[in-house]
Amino acid sequence: MTEKVYRWYVYQLIDPRNKKVFYIGKGTGKRIHEHEKEALKGVCSHKCHKINKIHNAGFNIIKQKIAYFNDESYAYQFESDLISTTPNLTNVVGRMERNIEPLQLNIQLSFSKSLLEIAKEAYQTIDKYMGEFAYWYLNTDGGKHQVNIESNTMFSKIGLEMLYNKLFPKFLQDIKNSIEVENTLKKELNHYGVQYGC
Repeated sequence: MTEKVYRWYVYQLIDPRNKKVFYIGKGTGKRIHEHEKEALKGVCSHKCHKINKIHNAGFNIIKQKIAYFNDESYAYQFESDLISTTPNLTNVVGRMERNIEPLQLNIQLSFSKSLLEIAKEAYQTIDKYMGEFAYWYLNTDGGKHQVNIESNTMFSKIGLEMLYNKLFPKFLQDIKNSIEVENTLKKELNHYGVQYGC
C-alpha cells in the first residue's frame, strides 16, 4: 500500500533552548527549511534574528510538521487559528491580513466544486488521522459535544482542541454532503469499533 501524499502542511519552528514555538507557517515542498536560509542571507526580521541567536548559541532549530492537508483553505484556517492562539510568535502581524485574501479565494472556488468532491477531499484529509477521528467521534457523541483537553504543554492543548473542536467537525460536515463518502467513513469507523450515526 502506497503512502498518501499531502500537498500542504502546517509547521512550527521551536527554540531548542526552552522548547517554545516561535514561528508557525503553512507550506508545501521544502518551505519549512527556507527560514534558516533567509536568516543566513541576512534578512532583517524578528524571526531571522531569533534563528541567528539560536545558531550562534550552538543549537539547531527544531522543525515540526504538525498537520497535513490536500485543501489549501483548510491549511490556511489551521495555520491562522494556531497563530492567533499561540503566544510570543515572531510571525509578522500583517501576515494574518495577507492570509485573508487567499483563504476567501479558496472558499469561493470551493463552491464551484461538487458536493461529492468536497466530501472526498474532507475524507482524504482525515484518513491519515482515522484512529484519532474515531476516538473523537466516539467521545463527542458524533461531534455533538466540545472537547476540553488536559495537557502538560500549551501547544498540545491548543492543537488538539483545535483538531477536535474545529477541524474534525468541519470535515464531518463536508463528508455528510455525500452518502457514498459517508458510507465509506461508516465502514472505516467500524474497523475501530465505532458505530457511525448512532
